[in-house]
Amino acid sequence: MKTSNLIAISMISCILSGCSGDSLVISQSTSGPACQGKNCSGEKPQPSKPDPKDPIEQPGDPSNPPTEIDTSCSDVDLMTDAENCGSCGHSCGEGTCQGGLCKCNENYNDCNGDGTCEKEGECECREGQIRPCYEGDEGTEGIGACKAGHYKCIVDATGAYWDYACVGQVMPALDISGYVCDISDPNRDNDCNGIPDSIQDEDKDGYPICKDGSIFDCCDNEKMCNTTRPELIHPGVTHDCKGNQLDDNCNGLTDEDEISCDQAVSCEGKDCETQACEFDYGACDVNLYWNNASNSESALLLAKSMDICMGNTSDPNKGSLLEYSLHRSGSNQSISPSQVNILRGMRDAHGNLLIKPRIGQSFAVLSSGIARDVYSGMSIDQQYSQGDMPPNTYLNAHGYKLESHPNCPSGSTTKINDSVVLHLKLKAPQNAKGFSFDFRFFSHEYPRYLCSPYNDFFLTLLTDEYDKPLVNEDGNISFDKKGNAVSVNNAFFTTCVAPTCSASQPCKGNFDDGCQNGQCGQCDSSEELYAYTNSPFNGHSGNGGGTAWLTTSAPISGGQIFNLDFYIWDTKDQVLDSSVILDNFQWLCSAKLDTGFAPPIDNPIN
Repeated sequence: MKTSNLIAISMISCILSGCSGDSLVISQSTSGPACQGKNCSGEKPQPSKPDPKDPIEQPGDPSNPPTEIDTSCSDVDLMTDAENCGSCGHSCGEGTCQGGLCKCNENYNDCNGDGTCEKEGECECREGQIRPCYEGDEGTEGIGACKAGHYKCIVDATGAYWDYACVGQVMPALDISGYVCDISDPNRDNDCNGIPDSIQDEDKDGYPICKDGSIFDCCDNEKMCNTTRPELIHPGVTHDCKGNQLDDNCNGLTDEDEISCDQAVSCEGKDCETQACEFDYGACDVNLYWNNASNSESALLLAKSMDICMGNTSDPNKGSLLEYSLHRSGSNQSISPSQVNILRGMRDAHGNLLIKPRIGQSFAVLSSGIARDVYSGMSIDQQYSQGDMPPNTYLNAHGYKLESHPNCPSGSTTKINDSVVLHLKLKAPQNAKGFSFDFRFFSHEYPRYLCSPYNDFFLTLLTDEYDKPLVNEDGNISFDKKGNAVSVNNAFFTTCVAPTCSASQPCKGNFDDGCQNGQCGQCDSSEELYAYTNSPFNGHSGNGGGTAWLTTSAPISGGQIFNLDFYIWDTKDQVLDSSVILDNFQWLCSAKLDTGFAPPIDNPIN
């Protein structure tokens, strides 16, 4: 009866006030006018243009409020309730509900357009926006085939941010696959140096790159074939230099005769480059970009960015990548795409390149937070998963404790959070005796939470094809110089500010030398840490530390199938995240289990 009276009153009210026939909305709420949320004046509403400078942004179109009100919530006012704004269950987040639409609180925005105010601060970009970009060498843009591209604004559940891929750009050719000898286009310049490829002889050996519409000199510069002596490789070479992994005479064949791994090679003529046998499968991370693919596809991209280039081949001398996947620790559940990435270096907030790839053009990043650098929008304290299980192989060997230092408390042994596992199954080349890879570990837990239960981990587990540990009982092959697992308590932290100490506040964790002149340990440089966080040393949320480039090596049998699993996670909490960079995977002719500072390397591609 109350509803009938309300309908009658509402109809009379709207008839007197001039409601159109389709503008009457009946609300079961006992509060508010009968034409609530509608224009009862009979006049066409005039939309107001928002001020783009106004920091308080209102999601949706304020000139076009909902034409219907979801009346399934009988005890709330859908026009004003911030938890049920416009419809049941639609929360405004950091905002208020006005007229059935969410209006963001000051300093908050709706960056992903879902009608909820979730972003503190300005949106990095808006959906549909693009901005120009070019990543080739300075002076090559607009020369020859090279041209600029653009970054796109990506909008997802985490907000709005610029994509890392420069879509549509064409950069200078870096290897032989980048040169196209088109006889109908004799002026084509693929390396963008202003000289047509058809006549270019960069190494001045008398052989141009192109001849009669085909590749002639397969190695006209150092970038085309990854050698420091390109003038020694050309069609005029009569004898192939066995074992140098190069096509010395440009006949399409590399090292025609098999050679053992440790054998030193001598050439039959003076006109070829001599070097010991090396496993070199090319630069498979050249022009490699992140594309937020499925977990399986993402795992393959991460492997390539680490320079695992052999693929699934049957050649016993090249090895194989047999299996690859991404998942959470202790289960096959998917991770968040934001936790992994491929970066062509890490930049600070001003765009300065501070951390370059060790080899090639990119490296892989795994993170318990967002796997991006500061320049492309890294933020901390991201939360993805709870209640993950640590790897049993490691726990079994440590009495079900997450120990990283004998004098420090163990973290939670039953649950970890925000975990990422990159799983690779490999088959070693028949003549290999080991492998190595390089990594850098960063953590926002350092140094405040040294020697505490809040101890984020990075582990590399090496097991056989039946998941039994190889080399070490706990399976882990990446450790610090004290022999402990890589964690916040790591003895290799050098990119940092040295923790302070005194007689009443001694050094914690791996600082076995004690307090020296009021400091624990020595930090070589803090500059590169600003690519991981732009305020690493200011206040509670600004802590941060990182290692230098480290190299892990491990022995393996020739032809053996084995698993390599890279783990990273947050221990006990989900804040103050950690990340690891992975690069420069190599097969070795000999190896022992070791992790130490990586030697300097000349990157011929980056």
